[in-house]
Amino acid sequence: MKKPKHVTRLVPLLIASSILLVWAKADEALGKADDWVQVTKVVDGDTIYVGKRKVRLKCIDTPETVDTHKPVECFGPQASNFTTDSLMDKRVRLELDPVDSKQHNQDFFRRKLAYVFLEDGTFFNLELARQGYGRTMRYPCSHKDEFQRAEKEAREAGRGLWGECECVGKIMGDMRTLVYHRPDQRRYDISPENRKCFDTEEEARAEGLRPSER
Repeated sequence: MKKPKHVTRLVPLLIASSILLVWAKADEALGKADDWVQVTKVVDGDTIYVGKRKVRLKCIDTPETVDTHKPVECFGPQASNFTTDSLMDKRVRLELDPVDSKQHNQDFFRRKLAYVFLEDGTFFNLELARQGYGRTMRYPCSHKDEFQRAEKEAREAGRGLWGECECVGKIMGDMRTLVYHRPDQRRYDISPENRKCFDTEEEARAEGLRPSER
């Protein structure tokens, strides 16, 4: 028996309403601007849970450890351990960035985007950059100048991934395929015997390498 048109149209609306209700309840765990909330789970260096709500730390990108499509990246486990030690079961205050208001302060994966502050006043997102556990993201960020300064200091001091990971912040070339990747592009797992770092694209081209298309 064919369902009436009004019933067919109503089903998607009910499903969408249910999803929005789940998100709204999860958002209640985040609290208001001045509330202190508890971290219930740490996913990796830049992603946590507050209650049942997944939160992506704003403006900072730590090396991958849980992406099933990528290998564990250099200094990723150290970044995850630092975030776990610093935040797990701790009370924190979340601050949203006005630049994300049009997208409801969420990223493509529906994770809440937020700055995280500890009870002692530590701006945790910035601390990750300062200690060399991550890089400043290219997306809009109200505190980007602060993050770029912190990243520059960490890089010059060789802290964290800047001292431990080869090719960080440089052009990475694959001498087998003769393709190079800029720092702002997706990186691939190139075996050490085929990997070579370059300071500029001109140097890579001079050795016969061509730029990656993605």
